[in-house]
Amino acid sequence: MYHRSLRILIALLIVFGLFVTLLPPPVLAAGEAVRANFSSPPWNTPLLMSSSLGGTYVYVSNPVNDSTLSQVEFKFFKDVGQWYGKDAPNTISFGTIFTGLSTGGGGERNLRFNHINNSVYVFKWDGNTHGVVFQLDATPVTISGVSRSPTAPTAGQAVTVTATTSGTPPPQQTFWLRYAVNGNWSASTIVQMTGSGSSFSATIPAQSAGTTVSYYVFSSANTSSIAGADADLMTINADTNGGSNYSYTVSSGTSAITPAQSRALWLDLATIAWNGGAASSFRLLYDPDGGMTTAAETTLCTLPTPATPCYLPLTSSGTVSGYSKNPNATGLTRLLTGLTADAARHLLRGQLIVAAYDGSGNRIDATRVQIQGILDDLYAANATTQTLGVSYSGAIPMVRLWAPTAKTVTLRRFVSSTTTTYTDHPMTLDPTSGVWSVTGDASWDRQFYLFAVEVYVPALDAVVTNLVTDPYAVSLSQDGIAANDVRSQFVNLDDADLKPTGWDTLSKPVLTNPEDIVIYEVHIRDFSANDSTVAAADRGTYRAFTYDGTGPHPNTTLSDGMNHLLQLRQAGLTHIHLLPTFDIASVIENPAERSEPTISFNPATDRASSNPQAAVGATRQTDSFNWGYDPYHYGVPEGSYSSDPDGVTRIREFRELVQTLNQNGLRVVMDVVYNHTAAGGQDDKSVLDKIVPGYSYRYDTIGTLYQSSCCADTATEYAMMEKLMIDTVVRFATAYKIDGFRFDLMNLHTRQNMLNVRSALQALNLSTHGVDGSTIYLYGEGWDFGSAKDKGLTVCPHCYAHKHNMTGSGIGVFNDVIRDAAHGGYSTDPVGIRRQGFIKTV
Repeated sequence: MYHRSLRILIALLIVFGLFVTLLPPPVLAAGEAVRANFSSPPWNTPLLMSSSLGGTYVYVSNPVNDSTLSQVEFKFFKDVGQWYGKDAPNTISFGTIFTGLSTGGGGERNLRFNHINNSVYVFKWDGNTHGVVFQLDATPVTISGVSRSPTAPTAGQAVTVTATTSGTPPPQQTFWLRYAVNGNWSASTIVQMTGSGSSFSATIPAQSAGTTVSYYVFSSANTSSIAGADADLMTINADTNGGSNYSYTVSSGTSAITPAQSRALWLDLATIAWNGGAASSFRLLYDPDGGMTTAAETTLCTLPTPATPCYLPLTSSGTVSGYSKNPNATGLTRLLTGLTADAARHLLRGQLIVAAYDGSGNRIDATRVQIQGILDDLYAANATTQTLGVSYSGAIPMVRLWAPTAKTVTLRRFVSSTTTTYTDHPMTLDPTSGVWSVTGDASWDRQFYLFAVEVYVPALDAVVTNLVTDPYAVSLSQDGIAANDVRSQFVNLDDADLKPTGWDTLSKPVLTNPEDIVIYEVHIRDFSANDSTVAAADRGTYRAFTYDGTGPHPNTTLSDGMNHLLQLRQAGLTHIHLLPTFDIASVIENPAERSEPTISFNPATDRASSNPQAAVGATRQTDSFNWGYDPYHYGVPEGSYSSDPDGVTRIREFRELVQTLNQNGLRVVMDVVYNHTAAGGQDDKSVLDKIVPGYSYRYDTIGTLYQSSCCADTATEYAMMEKLMIDTVVRFATAYKIDGFRFDLMNLHTRQNMLNVRSALQALNLSTHGVDGSTIYLYGEGWDFGSAKDKGLTVCPHCYAHKHNMTGSGIGVFNDVIRDAAHGGYSTDPVGIRRQGFIKTV
């Protein structure tokens, strides 16, 4: 028995010994340290390093405050008596790995770098030949947490990894995501994270089902790229999930649903029009965040506020008819939703897809949803009565924004037009109107603001936060050459300092009958750009129109341009038609950032020269000229015509223009362009689409954007786009006393749109509004083409505003019959178009 026990004990000892020999030996600390000339006392105090990733070592200094120290010199050191230095060249750069460290060599082998006072220095060493030093303005923050979204990704879903830090990092500190697919760290990917404050994120691309992704987050500094092989040495600190790394395996349970076009038109609460083939059943699929997958097809929505992807059954019931805003939906399959208003409002804040299925339940089609009709049905009755934009109660401003599909809206307030600091003010939603609002205080006046709109954007298939100006802005910061540099301004248009003397009592020139109108078309810049009788600083501006020789304007000079207008007035001229003078997108308002063409022209030799055209073309994007048919903000005067485009000066100077012309017997007409905007979608200078994506523009029944205007055609058949048109026309009529409006491509609006504009103006009276709306004249281009016609808006009063459709409206139209007889009509023949009618060109 004794011998048997002894044999068992000996066997166990042998097995244990073999097991121990199979384990990797522990890393033996050799007292790794930094010895440097900034320690106290210099060189003699070892600055002990701590273990870091991959067997590397790190030392983080305190702020080094020594203004007498021009260079830091150092070596790495081990307690076994080994000093690691480097032969020349031994001056290092921050954030760049240096090699060649050793204990041998001759001569002075200290490493060195230029000292930046009060800096924190981070030393990294692999314990052998490689090292790196980082410089920061403050102690680096640590990574306090790592999360990902979605937590359980499926095939086709990208994963956003977010690192939370212990505080705001110094500006040199950067954060990095390192990930490997299926454990292959030798082929790992490193991505720099972006963010601010204490939150930084990066994205791991979508992977196929069954793929395992491992990752961790680390920080570094003084570099813009890191190779995988260098990650350990370049790490200041890291969160590796306790050394085991974070990971996930992509589920094979769901897959992405990719919709084709936008062939479902949600017309009202009950009805969706389906522009697709026959099917046995239909579903409305919902995802609150976008990136729709088959997961939405497995769960019936819990109404009214589902929080996760889900579906609702739709019932097919005949065909669609009778929708005046969407005659193009007539004859399409009618799908009944069975939804309540509250449920529909919630669903409209996420991604929506209508899917069709065969008799076996297989999905055979899927398409995005057009939402203009349902938004009008849910919100228009309550929203159209709201005062949008900035309004004042005494000295207190209130701001309202219509954004019914937004998840949140925050007003971002800036003290000035250029400061980068701001204060966020969450806005409150009125669920029945879709209007968000916030009330400020008197200190907000003349400050600037943007909206931060968190909203699902179909073009990006994601919920994003758009920073955007106010579509109802009354004043703006100057539009420079940089993208997204414009801010809206808090301004009360009734402030006394914005009114020229006598503005409130301005009398209008007599106009007995609209048939008496004689119109002269003028471009504000061209009117005085080369007029030597106008002061150089006033040429091309509103102020040039004040040179009427009488005052009480800032001068009493009679310019050549104004003299010409006054003589025309004596000859019967009644109205000055100003080419677009609302805020336009194509001219850089800051004159310091503009460049004008330099043209050399000799009439004797250069009549056929292409040089002037080439000179103009070279500065086309940066000069001060544009006709202005590219709207940016409909309710604000253009800043490039002002002596100071940054703020309120444009308001007073445009009023001075109107006042001077009126005082000299001339009424003023504005050329307005509500048929398109200069930009849409997520582009720079896009406003409307960044607030309510997919609402303000006109689409066909597959979701293609109409562009018959040359740009994105607006859809004024819908209530809130019409409201923007009416409200800003009324603003110019009352706040700027405009006497008439000429509508560019009026045929892209409807007769009813124009009647509603006219009714709003006719309701203005002197006692309440300061103007007599009955004398304001409307006219426009009533051509026989365009998206309103193509959409099927042909049944009056919701017919397109063609000249024949405008009969009896009291609104003027251009007569192209007379024009074509005299000059010839449109032709695609480049020669023939010049050889029609009685007036011929060669």
